Amino acid sequence: VALLAAYAAGILLAIFQVPETARLIAFALVGPVLVLSLAFAYYAAKRRPWSFAGAAVLGVFGVALRLVVNTMPGLEPPGGVPAAVTAVYLILGSLLALGGWLSFVESRRR
Repeated sequence: VALLAAYAAGILLAIFQVPETARLIAFALVGPVLVLSLAFAYYAAKRRPWSFAGAAVLGVFGVALRLVVNTMPGLEPPGGVPAAVTAVYLILGSLLALGGWLSFVESRRR
């Protein structure tokens, strides 16, 4: 949920502060992630193992996306994103990947 909120905040930032091309890329990549995150959270509450695996994949995707965006200054808002924001994205994405994977493994043992 925290990573979902961070993605939503990133989309809001993209709406107001990045060029049109970066805005389109943000919506194309992050929009589906938001929808999938909501679906995985819903089905994780119902203890569906595939939702945990999907959440883990989304966590890895989020970390990779943040690293790619960091290497492309044209996708960042003017002045860039503070290092603390990047760290939060990386930490939340890593925790989602790890937690999703561990939950998937545990659900498969039962």
